[in-house]
Parts: sequence; structure tokens; C-alpha cells
Amino acid sequence: LGKKGHYLSSFLTFSFLRLVSLQSKQYALPGQMVTFEPVITTPPDEILWKHNGNKVVEFNGNEETVYNPFEKRTTLDWHAAVLEIKQLRHDDSGKYELDVLTNKGLSRFYFELEVIGKVAKPSISCKMNNGSSGSDKSGNEATLMCSADSSESQSLMFEWSQHGKIHLGPILKILLGKEYDDEAYNCTVSNRLSKEMAKFTAKECYLGKILLSH
Repeated sequence: LGKKGHYLSSFLTFSFLRLVSLQSKQYALPGQMVTFEPVITTPPDEILWKHNGNKVVEFNGNEETVYNPFEKRTTLDWHAAVLEIKQLRHDDSGKYELDVLTNKGLSRFYFELEVIGKVAKPSISCKMNNGSSGSDKSGNEATLMCSADSSESQSLMFEWSQHGKIHLGPILKILLGKEYDDEAYNCTVSNRLSKEMAKFTAKECYLGKILLSH
């Protein structure tokens, strides 16, 4: 990168930071774009963006260098150090660090990104608590379990709704009527960016079936 790039590396090693700024965590879906916008009042002489300690893009005052795996996916504003990353992947999640060198000194900014997938359509299963899936007696108790396929299950939120009543969590205990009980229960699964819902009627507990979607 020439003398300027070398100067920035030396400056980072031997100087104190003029400013440290931590931004709130951002969330995005795979394939979308994210924009990191630092607040800079003086045009930068040099810019260095890193992801989890590895270089993303570097501007030495004359030219820009983009590093793998961000080639052809980034746009860097040389005047404001704003970074855009498109066609996001799960591997793009993590911590981003920006060093900006101006005539006022070195400024450092921290950003964090989490790329999360869309929520899958939930499935609902029913377990008769008395162990008899063919009983036609009213008053039986059952447990409904709502689930959704996800590699990020820890980020999923579950919510049951019935007649305006809300119950949080994937499990709901219900009291069954007879085998033609049409009482309906809705399960909504969501994360920070998307949600899906499935509907289950009580009579399906007697059929011993799993509802994939309605």
C-alpha cells in the first residue's frame, strides 16, 4: 500500500486513540445489505476496516484494497469512511473495527453484526397426558409443543395465542373437550427480523397427528 499504508500501521502501534466509539448491534438477513456509519467530522487521510481482527478494506489516501471474502461485496465512502456490505452471509457476523486517520489524529469505532436466517414455518405436536390418544372423554389434558427448524434456535421466540390470551414459550398445556373439539390455538415463532405462525385445533390431538401449517 506504499508509505501511507505503512504510516497508518505505525500510527496504530505507537499512538493513543483520540476517540473510541461503540455502536449498537445490528441485525440482517442473509442476502441483504448492511451499512456501518461512523460519525466523522474531518475527511480521513487513511481508513482501515477489520472484521474479527481480519482486514476487510483499506484506503491509503490514494487507492483502496478489498480483502477476501469481501471482494465485490463492499462499497467504501472515502470521504466519510461509511462501509456497505451486500450479499450478506452468516460468516459475516461478528465484530467490526474501524480505524480512521485524520489531521486530528486517530479515531476508532466498533460495530457488531449478526446475520440471522428467516424463521421457518413452525410445526405443532400434541401429547395426550393420560397416554391415550384415542380417548373420547372430555377433560383430558394435553401438551402442545411448537417447534421450528433453525440453526439459531437460541434466538427464536415462541408465543401461543387463544381468545386474546398470550402464553410465552414453546410448550402449552391445554384441557381437551371431546374428539370433535374445534378449539384453535395459534403458535407464532419469531426472531428479530421475521416471524411465522401455525394453527392447531384441539381435535387433532385425538388423531395423533402433527400439523405442519395452516
